[in-house]
Amino acid sequence: MAKVVLAYSGGLHTTVCTHWLRHEKNMRVIAVAVDLGQKQSLRDEADRAIAAGADSVHIIDVREVFVKDFIFKALKANARTQSGYLLTSALARPVISRELVKIAREENCRFIAHGARGNRNDHVRFRNCISALAPEMTIIAPLAEWRMKTREEEVKYAMQFGIPIDPGRPTSVGCDRNLWGAVIRCNVLGDTWTDAPADLPYQYTVNPEDAPDSPENVEIQFEQGLPVALNGQPVKPLNLLETLNSTGGRHGVGRLYAVEETLAGTRNRNVYEAPAATILYAAHEALELLVMRRLLVRYKELLGRKYADLIFRGEWFDEFRDCLDAFFDKSQTNVTGSVRLKLYKGNCLVVGRKSEFSLFAATPETTEQVEA
Repeated sequence: MAKVVLAYSGGLHTTVCTHWLRHEKNMRVIAVAVDLGQKQSLRDEADRAIAAGADSVHIIDVREVFVKDFIFKALKANARTQSGYLLTSALARPVISRELVKIAREENCRFIAHGARGNRNDHVRFRNCISALAPEMTIIAPLAEWRMKTREEEVKYAMQFGIPIDPGRPTSVGCDRNLWGAVIRCNVLGDTWTDAPADLPYQYTVNPEDAPDSPENVEIQFEQGLPVALNGQPVKPLNLLETLNSTGGRHGVGRLYAVEETLAGTRNRNVYEAPAATILYAAHEALELLVMRRLLVRYKELLGRKYADLIFRGEWFDEFRDCLDAFFDKSQTNVTGSVRLKLYKGNCLVVGRKSEFSLFAATPETTEQVEA
């Protein structure tokens, strides 16, 4: 009996995938649950996978690696899409893919499966990442093969075979959360005019209108482009993100209502939450503008868009990304200093910045008047 390594999230899709691969494909399923800061009980998810038919479950904590080797690289590049999306889910896919390939090789397995639909961005990302790391592996996408087309049909399948899921969970809402933020995919946002429902399952942020009436200041210190201290105290990367997500979310910072093009060419409307990412990007860019000269600022912005595109498309493991990393690392030589930000009612405002490498002139230079 062939073995398959499955990227297991514990949600409806991958739980049904586990049963489908075991009983429809007649394969032994090795589920891999990767901890990216979802705030879910991975042990409960492991039990659910076993009940659905998995032979074994690997639970892997990659939170620190996720921050240091992926998130902070994107931060140096100020990588974001044209909609303003800070790549919260897209950055997670290469991390997961790397663990899938590692387990597959340890288990002497040549099949890897995931729970993304065939017409969705994540399908392309998993395909590109896994193929780049292990071209010898065969990728299985159950949601692109089986006849079920909706979440309602998957729920019906699960109930028919006694697969342990929560049938009361709304089928029109899907959420993907990690340390860097959350994506809420809501089918009821089918048009681009209607307000997003107030009862969406927001993961990090309060409604800005309900945020505290008093602002809160945070100070972030950077060394060569990387955040190293918060409010004057040294802080570890993982603790920094958790604290900023909590602080920013309390003030409604980091919500984004976006309409953007998918890799298939269609348009999606999603709700994004990224309090820590929003705060760190604002601080990092503010410090760069204080210490970087004009040409570096201009061309770094252009290459940052290329970097975001690589991440969005799942091309993290392409050698071009390594070359861009070398450029961004060099660009951060003087990005050392502190930035103070004010958080208030959904806003993140830079109110102070300082650096030993500051290019700011205390006395304004004489400027020539230019005729219109």
